[in-house]
Amino acid sequence: ARLSRGHPMRSVFVAATRQHVGKSTTSLGLLAALSSRVPLESIGYLKPVGQQHVEVQAAAEGAPPLRVDKDCRLAKEYFGLRCEYKHMSPVLMPRGFTKSYVDGEIDMERQKQALLHAWEALRAAHPNVVVEGTGH
Repeated sequence: ARLSRGHPMRSVFVAATRQHVGKSTTSLGLLAALSSRVPLESIGYLKPVGQQHVEVQAAAEGAPPLRVDKDCRLAKEYFGLRCEYKHMSPVLMPRGFTKSYVDGEIDMERQKQALLHAWEALRAAHPNVVVEGTGH
């Protein structure tokens, strides 16, 4: 991956084998480096599976607020990213998610489709995407 002007990074996946080891900090550092080297509209951010979520205003006027991973809000607001929240945080794991999964209440195919749709939408609009993996 090159970060020089005219040679976009494309995409990078930030992963780790456990929680609290610096994925978010690394992702923010990559976003900072990108924002100083490529046009802001070319940068996307994806947290495919969010565990700690907050409420944000939806893009469409009059639409109800959305719940997104807290890191998505930080990345979008701090760097002024032009991605849509719905694509930045496609799957949330709220309290009780594991129980709902075990009880057969979670449609895994729907979850996978949401992830794929978000990825495809981000890549179509932003050639440089930082993807931050989850800690579990």
